[in-house]
Amino acid sequence: MSDNRKHINVVWFKRDLRLQDNEAIFNALKSNKPTLLLYVFEPSLENDGHYNQRHWDFIKQSLVDINNQLLIHNTKLLIVSSETINAFNIIQEFYKIDTVFSHQETGLKITYERDKTFKRFCKNTMIHWEENINNGIFRGLENRSNWVSKWEKYMTSEQFTFNPNSENLFSIEAINELESNMTMVDLNTDLNSVFQKGGTSTGLKYMKTLIEKLKALRLYFVRRSYFIWNKYFRSDKVKTQNGRIYSRKQIEKQMREYCANQNENFGELSHPQPKEMVTTHRYQ
Repeated sequence: MSDNRKHINVVWFKRDLRLQDNEAIFNALKSNKPTLLLYVFEPSLENDGHYNQRHWDFIKQSLVDINNQLLIHNTKLLIVSSETINAFNIIQEFYKIDTVFSHQETGLKITYERDKTFKRFCKNTMIHWEENINNGIFRGLENRSNWVSKWEKYMTSEQFTFNPNSENLFSIEAINELESNMTMVDLNTDLNSVFQKGGTSTGLKYMKTLIEKLKALRLYFVRRSYFIWNKYFRSDKVKTQNGRIYSRKQIEKQMREYCANQNENFGELSHPQPKEMVTTHRYQ
């Protein structure tokens, strides 16, 4: 392994498949070091019974959508099939990874154990791993006494914009060179499937349709917010899993603007509920 390796950062995408309001990308680009955007299809997850082909198709479509947005910056995601540590070891053969940026993942025990193993790997290879909060979920809290205030502070803070200097992102040519040393993934999916497609662009279209429906319903159902969140946001009608739509303010902004136009106070519900219930269901 050469000692003259170029120092880089890596943004490791997991359940945050978006460019906008992605704190991991934002922090990586702030360092002004060359940044590689990475997604790893892990065989251990693909073979896990909690997943099926619908999940992976949704993820693939989201990744294709991101790559389409990245074209103007002459970059793309490095998308490989590998266990995570093996993928990072291969990258390390060509570059010196200084920092890995990612979001904290909440999900299955298998990903939790994977992350613990990756943390040990980073320690042994002198890589700094910076994890950011995702969707207002705070891990490791000893109690929930301040959870609501923490959640509200996070959700009402400014979003992280994606406005990169293209020179700080790996070029397509450099990524192609890495791809030649790794196992690639076929991103083709059945676009005629009846299931909702992945990708931020598609998600925003569904969100726009939903807002128009709420306008038609006016404030009768808006005031019964628990019904709205249960009927629309916890169902398949607006899928936000895998982070394709930035959850922070994604609905609240639209609803506040609408209710302001109706001279209504979004914060007042006709049937008040415990604060935890409202906030818990608002973005699931």
